[in-house]
Amino acid sequence: MTIADGESAALWRELRELIGRDGRVVQMISDMAPSDASVADTVAWQRALQRHGIETPIYARRLVSGHDGAAAHIDEYRHRRSDVVVLKYTLWSEVAEWVRNRRLPYGLLYYNVTPHEYFEHYDQVLARETRLGRERLPMLVANCAIAAANAPFGARELLAAGFNEPSVVPILTEPDRADTPRDPAIVEEMARPGTNIVYTGRIAPNKRVEHTIAAFAHYQRIDPRARLYLVGSYETRSPYFRAARRLVEQLGLSDAIQFTGKVSRPRYLTYLAGAHVYLTMSEHEGFCVPLIESARLGVPIIARAAGAIPDTAGDAAILVDRPIPAVVAELIDAVVSDGDLRGWLIVRGHAMAERFAYPRVEATVASFLVEATRRIRAA
Repeated sequence: MTIADGESAALWRELRELIGRDGRVVQMISDMAPSDASVADTVAWQRALQRHGIETPIYARRLVSGHDGAAAHIDEYRHRRSDVVVLKYTLWSEVAEWVRNRRLPYGLLYYNVTPHEYFEHYDQVLARETRLGRERLPMLVANCAIAAANAPFGARELLAAGFNEPSVVPILTEPDRADTPRDPAIVEEMARPGTNIVYTGRIAPNKRVEHTIAAFAHYQRIDPRARLYLVGSYETRSPYFRAARRLVEQLGLSDAIQFTGKVSRPRYLTYLAGAHVYLTMSEHEGFCVPLIESARLGVPIIARAAGAIPDTAGDAAILVDRPIPAVVAELIDAVVSDGDLRGWLIVRGHAMAERFAYPRVEATVASFLVEATRRIRAA
């Protein structure tokens, strides 16, 4: 769905009329926890709907503080006939089970389920839930009035699972304030001579952080003063995190590679704004919000051509089919040293960010909900 700017206000008016005075858009999601794109998107929907005068409670099976939304446990939900229920699907859980068992018409937004193979050696619980998430996706078709995914990549998976004509509703990324403060200590550190390479995201198996580390190790032969910042949450006891940290030590790069852990939004933006290159070798993404964040800040992107990354990035990034460290290192060097290439990537990045600008995606959300409300009420 692509909505012209002038249609947005009309769509929200129509949605308010369809929902009615006592109606609600009820969002249901497995887990409400910080540092997750699906949760950030769900909270962004809540804010947008509330701003347009529509009540929108969120229900989940697990609530973790720090997500900025107003949410309650699924057990507290009391259905109203006028409710428009939207399942935000990330994996199989008690929430998906509830939606299926109630046999109510609903809308589904698919954030793409990470294949379970990535977690089998690291997290058995998550491996089970993601395996079931894919295996049981077709079980949700029966009462689904309308389905969408964050990118064409996910829409193709929905189509294969049996959903009828799934559409695309990108993640709603709220713009940061222009006056968001930068962390002076990080600014000073990143101003030192040498190339700053930044990855943002969880330290998780599907992100293939080990490939990013390997590429950086090769690039250090070109620029020995280069630094790699891995900006994202991790669990210290996680076998995958321990393996990634052990690789850094084995390569003798402990002084050049920094695992920052979860950081505040101002610190996050400081790291990203200080990057000469944003680098991700992630092998499975349902959308990849950091691509948009990097593009907004004028940071050139090098990424693996996997999952939804080609859908999101388009021609605004250098995409590699295979994470060959020496090849990726040469590409980093080209982006850093070739002013024309760097300038072209920045210009294309701004165009990509504009495709996913907040007003445009907010209107797409409204269009999806208008159609969802019509179909659910007609069922």
